[in-house]
Order: sequence, then C-alpha cells, then structure tokens
Amino acid sequence: ISLYNKNIFSVQREFAYEDKADSFRVDLALFINGIPIVMIELKKQTAGQKAGFEGTKQFRERRNPEELIFKFNKRTLIYFVLDEFLAFVTTKLDGKITKFLPFNQGTEDEGAGNPIIQGQHSTHYIWEDILQKDMLLRIIREFMYIDDEGTMIFPRYHQLDAVLRVEEDMQEVGVGGRYLIWHSAGSGKTKTIAWLAKRLINRNDFNTVIIISDRTVIDSQLGNEVITLDGKKGVVQWIDTTSRELLKMLNEGGYIIVTTLQKFRPILSEIRQYKHRKYAIIIDEAHSSTAGKSMSKASETLTGKSLKDSISVDDAYDEVEDSQNQILKNRGLIQTTRNVSYFAFTATPKNETMELFGTRTAAGKSYFHKYSMKQAIEEGFILNPLACYTKYRDQYEIRKAKDDDTMYESSSAQAAVLNYVTTSGDVIKAKTEIILDDFINRRIGWLGAKAKAMIITPSRKHAVCYKLAVDKYIAKKGYSYKSCVAFTGTIEIDGAKFTEEGMNKQFNETDIKALIKNNDDVRIIIVADKLQAGFDENKLCIMYVDKKLGSAVKAVQTISRLNRPAKNKKIFIMDFVNNINDIKDYFTQFYGGELFLPAENETEPNILFAKRDALLEYFVFTLSDAEKAYALIEGGEGNSAALTAEIARVMPNYYKLDDNKRVLFRAECRKFVKLFYYISTVYNNWNEDLKKVAVYLDVLQRVLHEKPGGAKIDPNELVELVSFYTEKAIDEENVLLSSEDIALAKVSTEVAPKEKSYSFIDEIIEKFNLKYANAGQELRGIVENLSANPELIGNVRDSSPSAYQSETIDRISQIIVSGILSNDQEKSSFYAELSSNKAIKKQLAHTIIRRIKEELLAS
Repeated sequence: ISLYNKNIFSVQREFAYEDKADSFRVDLALFINGIPIVMIELKKQTAGQKAGFEGTKQFRERRNPEELIFKFNKRTLIYFVLDEFLAFVTTKLDGKITKFLPFNQGTEDEGAGNPIIQGQHSTHYIWEDILQKDMLLRIIREFMYIDDEGTMIFPRYHQLDAVLRVEEDMQEVGVGGRYLIWHSAGSGKTKTIAWLAKRLINRNDFNTVIIISDRTVIDSQLGNEVITLDGKKGVVQWIDTTSRELLKMLNEGGYIIVTTLQKFRPILSEIRQYKHRKYAIIIDEAHSSTAGKSMSKASETLTGKSLKDSISVDDAYDEVEDSQNQILKNRGLIQTTRNVSYFAFTATPKNETMELFGTRTAAGKSYFHKYSMKQAIEEGFILNPLACYTKYRDQYEIRKAKDDDTMYESSSAQAAVLNYVTTSGDVIKAKTEIILDDFINRRIGWLGAKAKAMIITPSRKHAVCYKLAVDKYIAKKGYSYKSCVAFTGTIEIDGAKFTEEGMNKQFNETDIKALIKNNDDVRIIIVADKLQAGFDENKLCIMYVDKKLGSAVKAVQTISRLNRPAKNKKIFIMDFVNNINDIKDYFTQFYGGELFLPAENETEPNILFAKRDALLEYFVFTLSDAEKAYALIEGGEGNSAALTAEIARVMPNYYKLDDNKRVLFRAECRKFVKLFYYISTVYNNWNEDLKKVAVYLDVLQRVLHEKPGGAKIDPNELVELVSFYTEKAIDEENVLLSSEDIALAKVSTEVAPKEKSYSFIDEIIEKFNLKYANAGQELRGIVENLSANPELIGNVRDSSPSAYQSETIDRISQIIVSGILSNDQEKSSFYAELSSNKAIKKQLAHTIIRRIKEELLAS
C-alpha cells in the first residue's frame, strides 16, 4: 500500500506533445509518474462541436499514431472524447480507420446516451468516477488486456458497472446471493462473465469459481476470454475428463473452472467432500439447459450435502428435456446457502428465471443489472433484425386418396397431414424457387457478395428435403455457390438414410460452424433445431423462416442470429409461417422497459400440500407407499427388484381409474415433481416428507406412461395434395419496436390435459382445407363483398380519405366478429387470428378502397 500511495497522478491541460513551438495540443492528458496513460479531447455541443464528430475527427486526422506518445501499447493506453452529453473511447489510434466505441450509461428510457441529471453535465461520471485515481488504475490493472487478435480491450460502461455493482452488493450481503444479469445480445456478455470470474476468484469469499455454459461443446470463446485476461497460466481450467489433477485443484482452491454441465457431472460425487469450501457459479444463458436436475446435483454437492437424493431420481430414469427449458425444471437443489452464490446471465429472462434468480424489489422480483436490446441497437453493437420483414401466406388444398372408415385422433392427424403436405415435392420445390429467386435476384451482392442466408425448417425431414431441392436448383442454374445443412442424428426418408456429415461431405470441415466460417462460397445454410442459438456469424444477413416460432425466447433467439453488425450490412426476413404481430410482441418483451414478476404472481409454496392431497384422492397410492419406495430408491441398485414389486403393487389401483382420470393423474404427478423442485429452489426450503413423495412420483409416473391410443394415420396413403399456393401478404415492412413495462405471468401450477377428439378422414380433410385452403377464399370474399357495398361505395366517392378508411376498417371488423362467433371451430379460429393481424386488415382495407376507386373511375 505504501508503494501504491507513492504513485504520482497528474493532469495537464492543453498538453503540447511535440517538441516545437507550434505543437498540436490535446485538451487534457493524464499521467502516472510522468508516463502518459490517458488523452482526452473535450467538445461542447452548445458551441456547435460534438464529441462523436469533431472530437473523434481530431484523433483520427490530427494525431499521428506513429508518434511515440500515441504508439499502440507504448505510452498512452486510453483515448477519451466527450462533450456535455456523450462520451467515446478507444485504445488504439489508427488514422482515419480509428474505431471509437460509445462509453455511456444509457438514457432514462434505456436508449443510447446518458440520463439527464439536474445541475450536472450528462458525462459527469467520466471525471467523477472513471478518472479518479483508484478507479482508473483498477480498470487498467483488472479490466484492460490485449486479446488474441492484438486488440487492447477496455470495458464498455455497462460491463464495468455490472461487475462493480455485483462486488459492491457482495461486500454488503456476503456469499449466498443470486444475481440475474439481463444483458442483451451484443452486450459483450462473454467478456463480462470473464471479468466477473476474475474478480470473484481474487476475492477471499470464494475458493472456486465455476462457469457453466449451455453449449453442447464447451464455448471456446468463453474459455479463451477468461484465460486471456487473467494473465496467469494455470488459473483457468477446462473440464474435459474426470481427473485426479482436477480434484486436487478443487481441494486447493483458487481456480476458475470453465465447463459444460455434461463434463462437470462426473466429478460431483468426488467434490462433495469439500463441503466447507465456498463456490461462485456463473451460468451462461440462464433459461436453458444449465440447471436441470444435473445443475441441481451440482449445487447440492457444492453445499456439502448428500448426493443420494438428487442421484436417485436421475439414475432411476434419465429424463430428456427441451434444451430451452432445462434450467427451469427440476432444479430444486439450486439453493441459496452461505457457501454458494449464483450469477445468471441471459438476454431473454422468462418468468421462471426471474423467480429463481431475480432480486426482490417493491414490485416483486426483477433483474439485478440490465443492458437493453434497445441500447445495444442504438449504440450500433447489434442491428434491428426486424428492419425488413416480408410475410407470405400459404394455402394448401388436399383431397381423400382412398376410402377409410378408421377414426383418428384429430390434432395428431392434422399435424401428420401438415407435415406430409409441407414436405411434398411440389411444396418444397415452389418455396425453394421463391427463396432462391429472392436471394439471387435481390440479395446475392450484399456484403461484397459474401452475405449468407439461413433457411429455418421445422424438422429434420424438412431440412433434408430443402437441402436436396436447393442443391438441385443451384446445379440446374449453374451457380458456383453452395449450401450446407445442420441437424442432429440420422433420418431415413424413402429408404435412404441422411446425416449432417453425409450431406456436407464435400467440405473438409466436420464442425458446422467452422464449415460456414471458412467457406465463403457456402451462401445457403439450412437448419433444423440447430444454430438457432449461440451462433454468431456477422455475414448472416437473410433468413427464410418456414417454422412456427412458438415462444418469445425461441423467436428472439432464432431471429437474432441476424443482428451481428458488419460494414454496410443489410437484413431481410421472409416468413412463411409466423404472424408478424406475434413476432413483434415477442421482441417487445425483451427490447426495453421494465420486466418483473409481481409479488402477487409469485408461486405459492403451500400449493405443494394441496397438490399432494389431491393426488391422494385418486387412491392410487398412500404416503406409506411413497415412503417405502423412497427408502428402496435411496438404498441403491440392490433394491431394484423390491422397488419393482412396490410399484407393481399400486398399479391395479391406477387401472381402476377411467381413461380421463388416468390422464389427469399422470399429469398431476409430473406437475407435482416439477413444482416440488422449483418451489424448493425458490423458497430455499427442502421439505423431507414432500421430497419422498416427489422422488416416488417421478418414478411412478414414468412406469405408468401410456402410449397414445388409436390408429396412427398414414397421410401418404390417405390424402393427396390438390393445390399449393403462397402469396405475399406483407412486403419488406420495417417492424418498429418500442419499450414497454411488462409484468410477467404467474408460473402455471395447474394441469389441463387437452381432451382428445377423434375424426374420420373426411372430417380431417375438411378441417385442414378450412384452415389452409379456404383462408384465401375467405379473404377474397371479404374484398368482393365490401367492394360491392353501395354504402361504402358512396363513402369512398363523397367522403374524405380518413372517413372512408375508418368506415372500411369498421366494416372489416364487423365481418371478423361474425366469423369469430361462428359455430365452426376452424372458421372461428381463423377469424380470431385475423382479428389480431393489423397488417392484413390494413391491406384488406387498401385493396377494397382501391377496387372501389377503380370501379368509380371506370363508370
């Protein structure tokens, strides 16, 4: 400390850096022990000069980067430009191509810039906080580093603020907290995680810091980032296998472990012996697979408790879960204890994520720190992916291929028919031609003829069909560019087996991301549930969507693959399936504004007792049965036969229930298990009696699982496609986003199994055609009906545009209401969807008015 205090920190105004009388000058120069470390140009917007223009121009055009004082990493480390309102920073002068980044706090409405402070310049934090001696030296020592590409990294404001605020809070409350860091795509989340990990391991609070990524293969970028900025070899370790060396490191402490959960699991049973250690767990993308049962096991182990409870459930039946929801299921062992702190990073927080990791506020639970999508877009770190959105509306008509008197379950039959129709050769060929004609005629030259397009498909079969059709089209036209496909596993179609590796065998790379990155001639990327998250390619400019994106998280993650900026980059989306208003609503949730879980929407912990009692009312099992089975499960594999007998003993009780009650019982069992782990996590309360019931029911409901009854439809045999037509409904609309405060809904605690209905093939075809074939007829009927309406014709002829436009919209709305009230469920559903589609209603009104005007002119 005494040596630190001897450092001389000095400031010089109008610093003349040349050894001549008429030397150029820098407005402010900061020195430590006579060595220049910061240069600052000050501008005043009220005098007609802006930091973002005149200030940056001075550094670019009047400061020679070859001068020793400006030479990279030789003398000056940081260059600030600021005026009263905005601040910018760089670490390297490079003539006219010098790149300055914004260094601002964000406005009150979470846009680019700084908040208005009464009696203060908006950039006051630069000299009051950042340029204070201790803070500046801390940034240089703990945050700045040179990355693998030779760039000197300086933290962006929100990155620095997030790390410092976490440290400040931990100083007050100690170990054991949960922190939800809501940082948008483009926030530099990887670097923020790396800085946070470094700060945590350097504190005395933690023995080990564990970074868990949701990537199937460890995110090398994350690992490299931590290793690069740390500066000390051996401190950061990747987990590849279970090793004695790793266990030794855990025992010694002082390490940052970067891993996927799959690689971390094997060592859990070993590290439980270190129960007096303190751990920080940093979770990358906290809404996904990081905290399923395996994450629960990790937390339980790190708190020094027995693994038996968590292992017993996992070993009995290894549950396969949706990768987007694993963190929100069965995570009862993620408990706030005095030796584990959690730091959860996500760009798309769901209600469960907010309840699990959120900070208590007056309104309920909310995030600890935020960097909004709005600010990231306005600062230029990402692009608005909805800036150019085209919507197509598909119409299919089918007919019966042969007579059949079998009854099929309606919803699954409809899905099977749709899957069959949308993978038919005619449909795939027609859409491929639309897609490639658009790409070739309108997008091919983007980014210096290096722009890439992605086709989002709903299944592996669709992906294979598109890949074959795209390659056939390219070969027929004689184009030199290529396509690749991304999906998992093997799929068999018409006796032929297809894999991702086999369909991409013309390329040297086996890793799909490397293949795309290394081959500029790969212009078309076809995907099925792959590369829709965690794939950052700034050459990806165009997306053709042929898949229903049914949730906010999936829609935002998928479409946001387009948002990485590049020079002169443009974006385009063509969507065959989704409602554009739904997509806008999905993005609005994560764009800006407050996002919180109101106190009244938090999960009631006593619901578990009510649900347990309701399950007992089925008289399938007793609490004594659950306790006996739990003891057998806890005892290990040696009790397998006894457990089988115990389960078999209650099964006759289950089969005494009627069909509907059996469905409800199984659903209630699944819900109880999930709620038990979830509520135990949220409220840090592990009720032993309820745990025994949960472990028992988790095993029981799997044994009682029943395959769907009824015949399975074969659309290939029973239906044939009569016609397919797709038309452009919305053309290149700029979807403008706005900030909204959103209160998240309560996590569902109820079960509502959909009652199954059965139909003959004729009814299935009729409903399908009403939904997919008659939609166009319904819309044309509206246009023909209203364009011939005498009163509306008179309004268009005699009234002002605003009056007849309003009247037209009103009449369209009346027709829609009548359609919604129809006794025909499919027709009612069609009009209900139409009622929320403002764009189509507007287009209908425009078409009706135009037709009326044409008729009036003709007469």
